[in-house]
Amino acid sequence: MIGLFPNNVSPRWYIRLNDVAIGIAALFLLGFGITHFTTDTLRQALSIDRIAAALSVVLIAYGIFGHRLLKDKSLPAASLLSFGLLSFLVGVQIIHSGGFASPFLALWVLIVILAGMFGWPVIAAVGLFSNAYYVLLVTGIAGDLKTLGQSVLYLIATEIPLLASLAVWVNGAPKPKPEQGTVDLLSNSLESERNKSEILINSIADGVIVVNDQSLITVFNPAAELITGWPQADSIGLNYHSVMTLENEQGKPLGDERDPFQLVFSKGKHVTDNDCVLSTKNGKKLAVSIVASPIKRTDESISAVIGVFRDISEQRSQERQRAEFISTASHEMRTPVAAIEGYLALAMNENVSKIDTKAREYLTKAHASTQHLGKLFQDLLTAAKTEDGRLQNKPRVVEMGAFLEELADSVRFAAEKKGLRVQYDFGTAQQTANTKQIVRPLYYILVDPDRMREVITNLFDNAVKYTEEGKITIRLTGDTERIVVSVSDTGAGIPKEDIAHLFEKFYRVDNTATRQVGGTGLGLFISRKIVELNNGRIWVESEVGKGSTFHIQLPRLDDQRADTLLKKEQAEKTPLSDVVQTPVL
Repeated sequence: MIGLFPNNVSPRWYIRLNDVAIGIAALFLLGFGITHFTTDTLRQALSIDRIAAALSVVLIAYGIFGHRLLKDKSLPAASLLSFGLLSFLVGVQIIHSGGFASPFLALWVLIVILAGMFGWPVIAAVGLFSNAYYVLLVTGIAGDLKTLGQSVLYLIATEIPLLASLAVWVNGAPKPKPEQGTVDLLSNSLESERNKSEILINSIADGVIVVNDQSLITVFNPAAELITGWPQADSIGLNYHSVMTLENEQGKPLGDERDPFQLVFSKGKHVTDNDCVLSTKNGKKLAVSIVASPIKRTDESISAVIGVFRDISEQRSQERQRAEFISTASHEMRTPVAAIEGYLALAMNENVSKIDTKAREYLTKAHASTQHLGKLFQDLLTAAKTEDGRLQNKPRVVEMGAFLEELADSVRFAAEKKGLRVQYDFGTAQQTANTKQIVRPLYYILVDPDRMREVITNLFDNAVKYTEEGKITIRLTGDTERIVVSVSDTGAGIPKEDIAHLFEKFYRVDNTATRQVGGTGLGLFISRKIVELNNGRIWVESEVGKGSTFHIQLPRLDDQRADTLLKKEQAEKTPLSDVVQTPVL
């Protein structure tokens, strides 16, 4: 761009120019003060004029206070005023300290070079001032007629820096070509698109930051400035780690293995993190949610990462308050509900009380509703514990094949009562070479067996509830690094749009089948939290009309590691009654 404020100048240069102007003015003011306490010889050498000293005070005041107020509206314009005051200050001092012989002429060379930061009009103004002063000198109006050597020296001191300023800041104007009209139209179109993008980014209430492949910030919108406390102008060009200081919930810095920006650069995929803590410039800790996405070149390589983040501290605080309230209320309500359930059970006991058939029917319904209410309070309490980290998890070595076999026998009755078949597939059996004996592989994992029983039982019960005919299949597979437990049914299936929300709290698929079956909407949420607590993951595959399959993936222990942990548990006399142990082969 040719004209005022070239767009190829970084905001940092405008900020540094203001800092330089303040520094030079401070030196002038210091020199003026020193002359009152020095000899005549030093005073003559410094020779700071009173007008220059007054201008120095004005420049320092503006640079510290005025520039800060104006830079938010237009940083180049605010810095242009600093530049003008500095130019006037140095010009006055040169005139009052010997003209060509002034020791401050070097400062004028610096000013001429910096003029290009503000485009052609300022360059022209500086050149006009320099040459006007030269004409005054050579005509004797401002001083004696100068020699040719001095004139050449003056031209070198002003015109050459002026040409350098043009080369550094303005970069010259391209010569017109026949197709220049088309090029200008395209350039204007691109400029318009950039302006639109800038307006959109600056209007977003969420913080937006773009980090290039050198980890430097190239875009930083006003919302990001408001959240982080870092000025927009100061942030551009900095390493993003200096501005986006991210920590985990324990206050430790995020490593590359969790940093959203580094994960995008390494994996090339979108990354979402809702559990980060941002340390602002003032040291304040904010809970933030970050979505980082790659910006790719035509060859599919990643050129930059765009991150959108927001302050969710208030939301987190409200969630903690809700969880605390639910936890307290659930705990307090369990006792009276249990008492009501007990009295209803006594009332229906023929050995305790005599009631007619109609009354028994009412009491039976009330008892069932009370049991459902008790289950709801228990689920609410468990959900609250999973969210605030109070859920107890006592991992032990479990051989998953034996564990599932025992569990399947205890849950199959519910399916058979409804007329459903139950099929078990516990790993791939292998036949030994010398005998006809079938050997099943041993799948050792480190989990809390009680919690894992709760998860699998919940998946099995759901499969039974939403399957009217067919079968339920429990399958165990694995490799050297992980095991997968799958629970499949032949029920109605889950719509695609509901799958993404299925493991959220209180979420239930809204269809005819779910309306007829009671539930709290917390079972799958609790199951996900328990699986994640054991370093695993849970997901579902489903097709409407063909059933659903829920998968649980957990890290597998190798036989040597499992044997070591088993011996340690035995030495500590850890009860293993909940797990059927098989010797490690």
